[in-house]
Amino acid sequence: MRSVISNRYHALHWTTLPAGEDLDKHAAVKPYDEAWNSVALQLIDAVRSHCSLFMLVKFVETVREVQDPAVKAVLEKVINSHLLMFAIIIRRYDCEL
Repeated sequence: MRSVISNRYHALHWTTLPAGEDLDKHAAVKPYDEAWNSVALQLIDAVRSHCSLFMLVKFVETVREVQDPAVKAVLEKVINSHLLMFAIIIRRYDCEL
């Protein structure tokens, strides 16, 4: 599970870094508001990735503290389902690049 979270962190890096670089490039040749609009979708993807990663890490930390084995097993399945969904999304995203 830790490696999937690590992969998620790297995906966050790959969505955030290009958005910042693109904003700098666009701002050098056009007004800042137009430059901002040019990279708005990339920035939205970066924000979504960041929030999703933050919630996942906090949820995993909370599940580790659960004492009831039955409840913990169900919550771990929820985590695994989320991670599987994320893996599918990343595969699709990688194919589109």
